[in-house]
Amino acid sequence: MSNNSTQELGSDPPGEVAIFRLVLQIAIAVLGTSANVVVIAKIIRGTKAFSVMTPYILSLAFADLGILLINYPLAILKIHFSGEFFLGEVVCLYITPFAETFFGASIWSIAAIAAERYLKVAWQRTLLHLGRRPSKRIVCIVILIWLVSFLVAGLPPYFNYTYHSVTRECYPEYTVKTFRGVTIVNAIFLFFLPLCIVAFSYQRINKLVGKRAFRLQDQTPNSSAEASREIIKKNTDAIVIQTRKTKRLLVPLVILFFVTMLPYHSFALLLAYADTSKFSIDFVYNYLAVATFCVAINSAADPFVYYIMNSDFRREIKTSLSRCFRGTWRRRFRKANLSSLHISKGSTEITNEPFVQTHHETLV
Repeated sequence: MSNNSTQELGSDPPGEVAIFRLVLQIAIAVLGTSANVVVIAKIIRGTKAFSVMTPYILSLAFADLGILLINYPLAILKIHFSGEFFLGEVVCLYITPFAETFFGASIWSIAAIAAERYLKVAWQRTLLHLGRRPSKRIVCIVILIWLVSFLVAGLPPYFNYTYHSVTRECYPEYTVKTFRGVTIVNAIFLFFLPLCIVAFSYQRINKLVGKRAFRLQDQTPNSSAEASREIIKKNTDAIVIQTRKTKRLLVPLVILFFVTMLPYHSFALLLAYADTSKFSIDFVYNYLAVATFCVAINSAADPFVYYIMNSDFRREIKTSLSRCFRGTWRRRFRKANLSSLHISKGSTEITNEPFVQTHHETLV
């Protein structure tokens, strides 16, 4: 979330507006971070809700967490303190460029889910052969997603970010031609291409499933082919059910990504190709604030999409939370009982002490 401008980003808003906006930004960051941590913890501890999608959902959750913990705070600091970067040279030159990797890992994890679904439908025999070790194959794909995202989105800024120790300014120092090239590559790689892959995958899936269903209807039933026909029908029904389940989760994620990331990429293209001197500083400032807010909404809302659209995941989360709260209340109840027992035991000893002493004196 960077641009090639170091000028002041407009006049400060009124105090009430600034406070409200800051509280809203913090609330989104805290809520989104907590939700993504819950998703990551649940997947690591074990879940059957996402089947083959699980590694990609985990990758997406880590990317969203990185955006909320690194990209989003850096963007907020750039908005509120546009002329000064007080986090130091290391954060400026190394952390800020690397943070661009999270954008690529986020959208390409979504695209990989669609591509994986298409491969399972189109090349079922091949995938059955590869399915002996599917986890290793998918882990390699996830690693490749992060590596390519770093090479395309994260590596170029490393060579262009500049930090001035005297003025404490941090910004990418591009030439106009280089800045336009980087912006176009990011827009294609981080936005248009993965969305096209998702659209193509599900267009092909619908076509293949339709062909198989039509082929089954055209087959004339006979005793010799009835068994194989029944097997094909069961496989086709299973593919349709799994495809609908994946699509139910993926479509909201893609729509959410498109709506929330469009302002960010349009803002970058605006800075690269438009004559920004014709725009007021307040317009650029407000545009950047909206784009930053939308990026945070995208990363914060993804876990809630999983929860709403996937009934298995929703049931697992409810079960885990109920166990967690039940265990907490049990521990508190036991602690309270032990404390009350200890207090009552101590009071009994105090009460019986004079009686024991008197009885002892009488015997003597």
